[in-house]
Amino acid sequence: MKYLFIDTNIYITCCLMELEGDNLGTLKQLHKLLNLQKVKLLFPDVVFFELKKVLNEKTEKIKAEVGKVREFTKTNTSLNEKIRTDINKKMTECIDERITNSDRVKKEINSIYSSANTIKNELEIVDEDLVEAYKMYLSGVRPFKKGYGELQPDCLIISTLERFFKSKNGYQLLFCSANNSDFAERNDKSEYVIHKDIAEKFSNITYSENLFSLLNKEFNAKFPEKSIEEFDEKADELSVGMTDSDQKEPLAGDRAVIMSIYDRLNDIAAIVDPVSPMRTSLKQIVSQNPHVRMSDFIKDLDNIYSIRSQVKYQRLEPDPGIVKSYFESAARILELLKQPLNITSDSKSRETNSS
Repeated sequence: MKYLFIDTNIYITCCLMELEGDNLGTLKQLHKLLNLQKVKLLFPDVVFFELKKVLNEKTEKIKAEVGKVREFTKTNTSLNEKIRTDINKKMTECIDERITNSDRVKKEINSIYSSANTIKNELEIVDEDLVEAYKMYLSGVRPFKKGYGELQPDCLIISTLERFFKSKNGYQLLFCSANNSDFAERNDKSEYVIHKDIAEKFSNITYSENLFSLLNKEFNAKFPEKSIEEFDEKADELSVGMTDSDQKEPLAGDRAVIMSIYDRLNDIAAIVDPVSPMRTSLKQIVSQNPHVRMSDFIKDLDNIYSIRSQVKYQRLEPDPGIVKSYFESAARILELLKQPLNITSDSKSRETNSS
């Protein structure tokens, strides 16, 4: 029997892709698999409560960011009146669209949670789960990480799943999470696989970072390669699985500078498109500047996202070479963000070329 565990960060990525109108139908595809009884979905308490919390936080964050840009347009005298009006009109339309999509997404999530093939009652947190999660802290085994307290949600996920599968034989556990730093490690082919500390607790467990590619491989879904790539981009850009309030360790030195530069780049990109990630804003600029090629900036974008993730989540102090590389990529991206842009209220103006 196949069992599928989907981490909170994956759900959030799917939900926000739906909210932003990408209409990839991921949630419906998952619901269809459940109805066809091709898989049992594991929905632990930890994920349920995290999902509810983070989805609400993300929605409020979008509204707050839109509010900041509105304030910017009011006080920035360098923008003419037409541009100010067009920006505010576009933001109002986007917010209205998000509200409509939000109701649809929440309804689909509730349907998945209520499915007869979704296992939840057996995955409620019990005393045994708390004890086993605390033991991970005492022994320092994954997914425990220093600086996040003695009882951590990731450890509770593993302890709850371990208890559930103790009485099971002949199963295959498909574990999907974007959090490779805590749940996974690289093999000799530099591919992410489930960490050995976790693998030894289950008889058959495999790891995947991307839900689209997992559904394609295991259930013959038909998500195109472009959608798989966009899923990876969105998971990185949205910083899913960890909110700003979760940042326990204060940043200093080069790490603080890197995060500051990243935030400023996002602020500038928000002037172009206040509710979309930096990559989307850059594509919009490229579409209106034929002499600029998006392919020239893909490497710089990937470099910025990778180093930023390393600095914020893996708590590694970058060496001088990495810092230099980051600054060079940031400078080139900043130059692109300074390109002239003819902002209109036509939603179709968001359609862009990637070449």
